[in-house]
Amino acid sequence: ANRSYPNAVAAGSFGNASTNEYYGALTYGVATLKYSRSAGNFLGNLNSSGSSYLELNASFDLGDGLTLSPHVGYQRMPNQNSINAISGQVKTGNAANYADYSLTLAKDLGNGLTVSGTIMDTNAKKGGFYTDLNNRFIADSTLVVGLKYAF
Repeated sequence: ANRSYPNAVAAGSFGNASTNEYYGALTYGVATLKYSRSAGNFLGNLNSSGSSYLELNASFDLGDGLTLSPHVGYQRMPNQNSINAISGQVKTGNAANYADYSLTLAKDLGNGLTVSGTIMDTNAKKGGFYTDLNNRFIADSTLVVGLKYAF
C-alpha cells in the first residue's frame, strides 16, 4: 500500500510523510492475523525504516444482527526518541512502540444501517512520543460511537 501525502514535510526532524508498506494476512474461521512493514521511513519519522505492525482481529456473530469484534495490535517503530515538552526528558530508542486493543459491538439495523460502539486503548506511555506540542496525550483510551449507512 502507498500512503501518499504530496509535498507533506513536517516541521522539526521529520521527513516526507508518504509511506510504502508491504503486508500479508492469514484468515482462519473468525480470526485474521495481519503483518504490515514499511519499505522506508514510516509516516515522516526519520530512521524508522522497517517499522511494523502485527494485528489480530476477530468477528463473532452473536445473532439478532449483533457482531462482537475484538482487536489487538503491536506497533514497532525503531530508532524513535521522544522529548517531554515540559520536563525536557529524553526517552531513546523504542519510544514509539506500543500495543493497542479494542472491542467493538455492532448492531445491524437493516436497510444498510449499522450502529456501533468501540472502546479502544493503548499501552503507550504518557509524557513521551504520543504527546502533542500542548503536552496532551493522544494515545489515551476512548469510546467511539458510529453510525454507518451502506448503499
